Amino acid sequence: MKIVILGGGFLGKNLALQLEKNGHNRVAIFSRSFEKLDDFRGQWIVGDYKKEDELRSVLRGSDVVFHTLSSSFNFTYFHNPKGEVEENLLPFLNFLHLCREEKIKRIRFVSSAGTIYASSRGSATEESIPTAYSPYGITKLSMEYFLHHWSLTTGGKFDVFRLTNPYGPYQSSGKGQGVIAVWLENIKNNRPLLIYGDGSVARDFIFIDDVVKMLSAHLRGEDDLDQTSELLNISFGQSYSLKEILNILKNIVGKPISIVYDKKRAADTAVVEVNNEKILSWMKDDTFKLTPLEEGLDLTWKFLRGK
Repeated sequence: MKIVILGGGFLGKNLALQLEKNGHNRVAIFSRSFEKLDDFRGQWIVGDYKKEDELRSVLRGSDVVFHTLSSSFNFTYFHNPKGEVEENLLPFLNFLHLCREEKIKRIRFVSSAGTIYASSRGSATEESIPTAYSPYGITKLSMEYFLHHWSLTTGGKFDVFRLTNPYGPYQSSGKGQGVIAVWLENIKNNRPLLIYGDGSVARDFIFIDDVVKMLSAHLRGEDDLDQTSELLNISFGQSYSLKEILNILKNIVGKPISIVYDKKRAADTAVVEVNNEKILSWMKDDTFKLTPLEEGLDLTWKFLRGK
C-alpha cells in the first residue's frame, strides 16, 4: 500500500512516523521544503501543492492520500473570504480532480472541529448541525461536501477527521498558531505569554501521539481501502480554559511566567466541546488510552527543551 501525506508540518511529520510504526514501508511526505525528520525512512518529496504537474506526479500510483495541509488559519482571511477561497478551496478542487484522474482509492482529510462546530451548544457530535461562521471553517466544511461529490462520482472512499486542537512535538510556534506551542516557546526564551480576553476561552486540546494513532487506524491491508467512508471527531473530549492551561504549565516548567493581556478577538468562540465517543469505538483497540493533558504538556515541554 502506497501512502502519500500532503503536508510536512506538525501533523504530517508525526503521522509519517506513526504509519511506519504501524508497519507501512511505502510512505511519502509531499511538502514545499525539506526538513530532517529523525527515524523517518520513507520519501520526502519537495514540491508545490498548487502546481498541477508536481502534485500529479506524487499522487500517481498512490493508494491512500492524507490531506493535512492548509495555507491559512482561522484568523488569516477572517475579513477576506475571497482570499480564503482562492488560497484553499480552489486548490483543493484541483486536488480532487487529480485524485479522480489518478484513481486514488481513499482520501483521509483533516478538517477542523473548532471552526465547524464554532457556535454549537453542548458537546458536538458528528450528527450536530455545522455552525461555521469564519471563512476558514466554511471552507473546511465545503471541502467535506466536495469529498462527498468526489466519492459519489468516482466510487473512491474518504474519511473526514474533524480535529480539535492538537499539541506536542514538532509543532511550530513560528506562525503564531497553536497556543501551547507559542506559549512553551515563549517560556523557554523568557518572553511573556499573550492572552486575548480574560483567559476564560476554552478549547479541547489533544496530544499529537493520540491524534496520529486515530488518523492511521484501519489501514492494515488492501481490504481497508474499500471500507465505508467515515466522518469522525478527533478530540480529547474535555475542554480546558487558557487559565487552566497556564496553571498546569506553571507546575511543569518550574520558572516564573510573565503574562500580557489583550482584547478578545472576534473569531474566538468562548467554549467549544467536541464529543469523541464514535472514534473511540471505531479504534477497536483496548490498549489505546488518551494522554492526560498534564502528561502531554510535560512530554511536549521536555521535547522542546531537548531541541
